[in-house]
Amino acid sequence: MLHSLATSHGRTRVPEALTIGRVRYTTHAQGRVEERAGLTREEVQHLLEAGRAIHLGDNKTEGRSYFLFCSPKTGEFFVAVGSIEGPASTAWIITILDQAMHERDRGPLCAHDLERAASLALAPEAFAAWRLAFNRAAQQLNPKLLSLRVTFLAPDGAARSVDLAPIGAAPSDYFAGGNLQALRTFEPFWRWANKALAQELGTETDQAVQNAVAIQLCADDAPVADFLTAEDRSILPAFRTRYHRSEVTLFLTFALDCKLHEVQKNSPAIPSELLYQHLLPSLSTNAGVLAQIRTLLAKKVGPENVEAAIRGLTEVQLQTPSGAVDFIHDDDRSLVEHLLRLN
Repeated sequence: MLHSLATSHGRTRVPEALTIGRVRYTTHAQGRVEERAGLTREEVQHLLEAGRAIHLGDNKTEGRSYFLFCSPKTGEFFVAVGSIEGPASTAWIITILDQAMHERDRGPLCAHDLERAASLALAPEAFAAWRLAFNRAAQQLNPKLLSLRVTFLAPDGAARSVDLAPIGAAPSDYFAGGNLQALRTFEPFWRWANKALAQELGTETDQAVQNAVAIQLCADDAPVADFLTAEDRSILPAFRTRYHRSEVTLFLTFALDCKLHEVQKNSPAIPSELLYQHLLPSLSTNAGVLAQIRTLLAKKVGPENVEAAIRGLTEVQLQTPSGAVDFIHDDDRSLVEHLLRLN
């Protein structure tokens, strides 16, 4: 059996690949094969040597390798604990663990590995039946293999889907059995989703969100969690209106020498993480945006007249596809004070 051994740092670092030519059993393992797996030694040996088991990893300090296999008789899972020795790559099986024993010591087995092991060991008809009954959402999921699928109605009424991957980072606990719905309250995940969808759809984003019919977490193209249903659309506010810089224009109007002057800046340098409808008002205190306004005024009237132009400001406005955002009002001219404090 040819298998890749993942290279990692620390005590689990092992060679990249080994070829197992044959399988042998210690005296202890001989008794555990039939007792725990309900299979003969020859049956387990065939699974391992024929490449019908999944290599889970190694612990070099302990000299152990772990191989996951599925029983062709029962569809249950077991882990063969082995030791690879010698140039002939003989695997000495030390013991056989059932799934609960292995997970108690080394953590939950990943749904993807369980499915692969079942596909290798079971006949096609048996695997199809096993897969229908398999509850992926109740297993440990590998976030690197997940995508977030947003399905919406296009203007022509046809359903369209966008798969966002790789998904945003979240603690591993969210991907343990039965915990996927907890992602609903993990704000950083939805900030990522908001940004990823806007990058994918651009100016179509708002319309897609308004006409969304499903938001699902998917593993290997199959949904494992639904975040949006006809009865529950509460997740949609997480998808805020997001603009591209080219859609935003900065307008300045100020009085100087008894005249009104105007300055316009297309695609102003607004940080991408702030280009959301609900965050634009906060730009009145953003140091980068304030410095940009002061620079625009200096180019218009010269550095010697900048402070006079700031005091004469009557309008500072961002125009967006959704409307204007005003930073100066009759009862709030705090922007002027912020600009005057800049050196």
